[in-house]
Amino acid sequence: MDTFTNLLKKASKYITEYQSVNEIRKNDFNIFRIERIDNKEVLMCRFLRELLDPKGSHGQGDTFLKLFIENVLNYSRIGDSDYSNASVVAEYPIDGLRRIDLCIIAGRKFIPIEVKIYADDQDNQCRDYYVYAKDKDEDTRIFYLTIDGHEPSESSKGELRPNEQLCCISFESDISNWLKSCIDLTENADVKSILRQYLDVIQGWSKREGTWNKMSEKEQKDLVKEISKSSALFNAASTIEQAIKYVKIEKMKEVFRAIEKHMERYSDMGLKLVTLYEDQTKEFYENNRRSWPSLNYIIPLSKWGIDKNISFRIEIEWKIYMGLTPWSGCNNWDVHKEDIIQRIIDDNDLSLAGAHEKENGNWYWWKYLNEETAVNFRYTNNDEYYSLYDEEDFAKYIEGICSDIDSYFGKLKHILEVCCDKKILKDSIGIRGSYSWRRPFFRTGFDAVLREFWKAGNYRCNSSCSFKYSFWKNHCYIGVLL
Repeated sequence: MDTFTNLLKKASKYITEYQSVNEIRKNDFNIFRIERIDNKEVLMCRFLRELLDPKGSHGQGDTFLKLFIENVLNYSRIGDSDYSNASVVAEYPIDGLRRIDLCIIAGRKFIPIEVKIYADDQDNQCRDYYVYAKDKDEDTRIFYLTIDGHEPSESSKGELRPNEQLCCISFESDISNWLKSCIDLTENADVKSILRQYLDVIQGWSKREGTWNKMSEKEQKDLVKEISKSSALFNAASTIEQAIKYVKIEKMKEVFRAIEKHMERYSDMGLKLVTLYEDQTKEFYENNRRSWPSLNYIIPLSKWGIDKNISFRIEIEWKIYMGLTPWSGCNNWDVHKEDIIQRIIDDNDLSLAGAHEKENGNWYWWKYLNEETAVNFRYTNNDEYYSLYDEEDFAKYIEGICSDIDSYFGKLKHILEVCCDKKILKDSIGIRGSYSWRRPFFRTGFDAVLREFWKAGNYRCNSSCSFKYSFWKNHCYIGVLL
């Protein structure tokens, strides 16, 4: 154990010395981070499109596009005139309301590029894009651009043949090297500056951003020399390398445990807790897979006359976020949101300002937690993630998360208390699609249902109750607040 401790102390000494020097020479100004667009896929993709456009505002003509096609995509069958007249389209619309992130159209060449930074694949997405592109260009391939160059999911690529019909490229290597070439060829100081900032953001996504890659060659050699002094030191370094994933697993669990402890203050709300993070954190790091570790607080909708549950979910995909999802009793993403539950959420203000909807239909709404200190748990070689291992910084990070949760749960608790207090009775009654919705017939149908409702329930209207009804998806919803 002494060998491990001594090695860690020496490595820490080298890194501290490097950081002291680096404080003098670094430049933290980055417009992408200042404007908080560095993690927004659509906006970052639009900037990439602008760089590739021969008529783009960068004023470099087709230089960037030619470098990209020849060095990143490895295309060599495009003429000079095709480059200068090429068009680059972001969010290119195709059949079925889908959009290809980037399309390069040069002469007879149609080149689709699907960009995935943090979003999930959709079923048959790459396959469908390839089929569409092949109708326009017999020799086309689809390019799948991700942070680290991994392949799309089986459900997305279908039967596509890797390296023939489907080619994977990465921000980490391909785009970073392309940007460096663009910087070298550009004389315009303003364009150089923005390219460097864009490159800095991309390296921030990847595993290459860590302290090692920022060290000078001499600093790297000094550390390598120290580790190489003996077999014991090398063995210690190797063992530490293997242990890192388990350190990350434990840190993620520590985050969930801290949130779980904070949530005990809401125990009087009677919400059932389902924890899904013990095994999921292992899968996240051991197998490098999306496993969606989470805490789930189950909210019964019986108060609204619905025999279903929803979950207030705190989850990590890359970063940590909260929101409302359908709940079937397990981590089941085949359960999709329902219109009537969405209506209850909207009518009772169960959403949160600034929240987003998930495109895949598994979330009623979601919102990042502690967005000011957005830690990426997947790509961990950055200062934000390192700060989790400082006791004071970790406490501040958890405090920010819990503050965001409290801002929602205070409202949720009030809404549920009001519902219990007034004993909302709500049911779905008659009036389905077979009825005509012409005004006279509608009135007749509604009056008949209303009479049956009052007869069956034997309700009397007085000053202490109110009658409510609404229409949704050819159903009439009738209720009484007592």
